[in-house]
Amino acid sequence: MMDAPVPTDVIEAGTNQPSIWITRDAATMRLERQRAGGWPEAEILAHQATMRAAFSGGVGARYFVEVDGTFHSNVMDIPSWSPITSQLGISGPINGQRAQTIINAYSLAFFDRHLRGRSATLLDGRAAHYPEVVFESRGRSCTASINARHLDALRNSRHQRRAALTPSSAARLTASYSAGSSTGRFA
Repeated sequence: MMDAPVPTDVIEAGTNQPSIWITRDAATMRLERQRAGGWPEAEILAHQATMRAAFSGGVGARYFVEVDGTFHSNVMDIPSWSPITSQLGISGPINGQRAQTIINAYSLAFFDRHLRGRSATLLDGRAAHYPEVVFESRGRSCTASINARHLDALRNSRHQRRAALTPSSAARLTASYSAGSSTGRFA
């Protein structure tokens, strides 16, 4: 979840899947409001409270990454459009490229660990090379063996689907999509 409030039903249900929140603190949101407008106080408080509540609940591995000096636009590529976005109040005081580097590093580490079953030491604790980051983690972490088992099952499933796909069924599938069908069902 990148810098967004969390719906109540998600908070109540909790997370049992690995989750990561990449955001900023309330003071930075207030600075953004001062420089660029928006973010009424009630929204800032709801934003912070719902992310914290979602992070605190559930049983899956959860990571909270707070990047000092980022505005909402820093989680997008807007700061790369121009070096003056910070002076205009569009992006936060952090260097736009630096913010992207941090966001990309934590996102990649999360996907490496939880989708690819690879080592991701960045998610093991605070990183000295990212002093702008306040990092927290909770919940049980998925191990590489669990991920490898899931990946093997997925590969086997794909192999079985490929084996079942004959040239004529592939042609019908292609025709079905070409005709505007979004179901992907064979005619």
